Amino acid sequence: MGLPPSHNDADREAQRKTIQHTAIKRKETGKKPCINFGESKRVKWEKPTKTVGFSEDFSETKLLKIYQNGIFCILFSIPLDFLIFSSYNDHKTEDNMMQQYGYIGTYTTGRSEGIYRFRFDTQTGMLSDRELFTAACNPKTVTRRGNILASAIEIDGKCGAALWDTRHIGDAPLSVCCEEKQTPCHLRFCGSSLLAANYHEGFFTVYRMNNHQLSSAKRITCGDMAGCHQSIGRHGYMLVPCLEQDQVRVFDRKFSPRGVILFPQGSGPRHGLFHPKDHTLWMVTERSHELYHYTFTHTQFEQIGVTQILDWEHPQFAASTTAAIRVSPDGRFLYVSTRGADVMSVFALDENGARRIQQIPCGGKHPRDVILSEDGRFLLVLCRDSDDLFSIARDEESGLLGETVSHLTIPEGSSICL
Repeated sequence: MGLPPSHNDADREAQRKTIQHTAIKRKETGKKPCINFGESKRVKWEKPTKTVGFSEDFSETKLLKIYQNGIFCILFSIPLDFLIFSSYNDHKTEDNMMQQYGYIGTYTTGRSEGIYRFRFDTQTGMLSDRELFTAACNPKTVTRRGNILASAIEIDGKCGAALWDTRHIGDAPLSVCCEEKQTPCHLRFCGSSLLAANYHEGFFTVYRMNNHQLSSAKRITCGDMAGCHQSIGRHGYMLVPCLEQDQVRVFDRKFSPRGVILFPQGSGPRHGLFHPKDHTLWMVTERSHELYHYTFTHTQFEQIGVTQILDWEHPQFAASTTAAIRVSPDGRFLYVSTRGADVMSVFALDENGARRIQQIPCGGKHPRDVILSEDGRFLLVLCRDSDDLFSIARDEESGLLGETVSHLTIPEGSSICL
C-alpha cells in the first residue's frame, strides 16, 4: 500500500483525522493502533524545491560524489533515475540551529502510541519537547535520511515498513509496504533501497524506493527463526548477524551469499559495525557478552581478538542480554549497552585491540539502543522497560562517560535516530 504526498487539503485533513481517531480508539479499547487508510487517492508527485540533478548524458551507473548543502554522499552502482534528493541541513530545527530533532521507535504494547519526536540541544545536551510524531502500531525501529523517516509498522495484522515526511507531524505516511508477518527489527537506507532485517521470520527484505514509494523487490531467507537482527554495509558487501544461528552471513552488492562468519555455540551475534578508521569489524554477542574483533579482505574475515563485555562473575550475567554498539567519531572508543545488568561499557581501542575502561549503570532498565551526538560530546541511552531517555556527558579525550545532563520519559522506546 503506498500513499503519495497529498497536496489536497481535504485529503490531508481526512488522513490526519484517521490517525487521531486510531490513537483515541486505542486508548478506549486498549488495542494496538493499527492504521488502515483504505484506498488512497493518487496525486502527482512534485519534486522538492531544492534538488541535485544530472544530465541525460550521464546514463550509466557509476561512482558519484555529490556535495550539496554540506552533505557528502558516496553512491555505488545506483540507478540514476533515483538520484533526486531533498536538500537538508543535518535536521536542525528552523528556530535554533543549535538544536536538532530526534526520533524514537517504540513497541506499542500498552504505554506507547507510536513514533515520538524530541529536541536535542547539541551544545548543552538538553532534551526537551517530547511529542507524538505519529500514531502507528509497533514502529519498533526507525532510521532517517534527510527529511525522510523510515519505520517498521503493522497494519491489520500485516507488517512491513513505512516512510514519513519529518516536516509534517501527524500526517499519513508517504508510503507503506506490508508483506511480512512480523515487524522488522532493523532498517537501513542503502542507495535506492531500504533494507529490513526480520528476527522472527529469519530473512531480510529489500524494499525499493521510487519517488518515496515503497515496493518489495527481494527477500533473502536465512532460515526459520534465524534471528536476523541487523544489516551492516561496507564497500559493496553486506553482513547480516543471525543471532539464533550463531553466525554472520555475508552477501555481495547483488545480495548473493558469499560466506559466513561462525561464532561459538550459544553466543548469539547481534550487532556490529565497521571501524571508520581502519579495515576491521567489531561485533557484540547478546548471550555470551563478548566483543569480537575481525580484520578482513573482501569477504574473508579473520578473528584477531575477543574481549569480555560483562564479567562471567557478574550476578546478572545469565539474565542479561547485550544490545547496541557505537563507535566514537574519532574511532578511539566503543560504547556497548547490556540489558538486565543495565550497564554501559566503554572500551578504549589501540593496536592491541579493546580494553574496557569503564562500566557504569545506565540509569534505567533495559538499555536497548544508544546513539552518540555528531560531535561525540553526548551519549543518548534509550531504556525500554523504564520508559527513559538519558543524555550523558562524554569526555572526548578520555572517552569516559560523566554526569547525566538531561532526561525525558519515552514509553517503550526501542530505537533512536537523530
